[in-house]
Amino acid sequence: MPAEERGNLFLQIALAAVLGVSTVWLATLATVHSLGISGQEGASIPIPETPKGLLTAAKIRFAQDQSAQDQNAPANDRQTLQKLAIAAPLAHEPFAYLGHAAQQAGDIAQAEKLLIEARDRRPRSRITRLSLLAIYGKRADLPAMAGELIPLMRLEPEMVTPMAKALLKTIRKPSEVAQLAEIFSPYPQLYDQLAEQAAQANLPPQMLTAFVTNDPLAKDRGTAPFGEQILASLVRQGHYTQARNVWAAMSGSGKLAYTDAGSDAVTNNNAVPANLTTNAVFSGDFSNQSAPAPFNWELFQTRNGVAERQAQGGLFVDYFGRGTEIFARQLLNLAPGRYRLAVVQNLDSPAGSSGLAWTIRCIDRERPLANRNIQETSQDKMPFTADFTVPAHCTTQWLALGGQGELRSNDGQRATIRNVAITRLDAATGALR
Repeated sequence: MPAEERGNLFLQIALAAVLGVSTVWLATLATVHSLGISGQEGASIPIPETPKGLLTAAKIRFAQDQSAQDQNAPANDRQTLQKLAIAAPLAHEPFAYLGHAAQQAGDIAQAEKLLIEARDRRPRSRITRLSLLAIYGKRADLPAMAGELIPLMRLEPEMVTPMAKALLKTIRKPSEVAQLAEIFSPYPQLYDQLAEQAAQANLPPQMLTAFVTNDPLAKDRGTAPFGEQILASLVRQGHYTQARNVWAAMSGSGKLAYTDAGSDAVTNNNAVPANLTTNAVFSGDFSNQSAPAPFNWELFQTRNGVAERQAQGGLFVDYFGRGTEIFARQLLNLAPGRYRLAVVQNLDSPAGSSGLAWTIRCIDRERPLANRNIQETSQDKMPFTADFTVPAHCTTQWLALGGQGELRSNDGQRATIRNVAITRLDAATGALR
């Protein structure tokens, strides 16, 4: 099948999914919405927003309209609606009812004209927009469909999930995400809603990545509002390579945070290259607050302590000395080999206190590769170090600073972390490369 025919077939399937949801929603309006016509005393009269409800509302409006009282009583419902349209030209009910009747009778051209008049008079009319959506869907008018879908999703937040889920079921490959992005480019809100649902549905990594790369507003807004949700979904599913690529694009670091054209590690699993000579920790001084976690620092505040960036740089951690907590962490992609963790810090704790510690562990294992208490340093402002080995089959690691157990001192432990670095060691000599 030619590519153009396959694309058209996908669009037809997607349209059918949207229309299926809108048809069900149209049928439920009688029980969940009302027109709210005002009675003689100003009280609201709940009338379902259905064709029958529209007719009832039109009759009430006609009876209340003073200009209509001087005319002869209408002979039938159609005359009632026609007279109301003349007597109260801003009322939407006659246009909506007659438009729906024309649609049922197969007079689509007349139905569209009347329904547009009704929509212009009452933009919040759900039945009008759903009826127009059905008309536009049958003739595959995608821009017009999107023009009705956006307001409907604002009016009916409950429609967002079933509509997005229905669309997602029709998507089988990244090229179809690109098609939807092109269709929804004038309506980025609808695309955002679809991408958020894709993240919640934990779609395959190539599909999630396609939502990021095809963002219609990528050049104008930078990181999309759904970007972090897709990133979290990739990490949650264990697709760390794709997650790192998405994160690097979102953080403005290019395709990869660490680049080395000669390293198969970067090409194959996005790990830190084996001949790394620079810091493997992103924003080791905690200065970058724009790039998202988990490949940037993720900070926590709990009942047992708090971690906060400092205006003058660095990270302040106040551990109350109770419980086991993580206060700061970052996800790494270190290739197998020997490394050195070096931390520059200031300690504000009483001498002899302990509890805060740096740990490095494989993401799927509990036993740490390194576990070093921060009080084990000769003096403030001097870095302390911890050497560790990343084994094979451990391509993703957590670097974390946390509290470990109870402190003897009642004052807890406080520290300011100035810089954190991880560098590669020479396998033979143990020296820094």
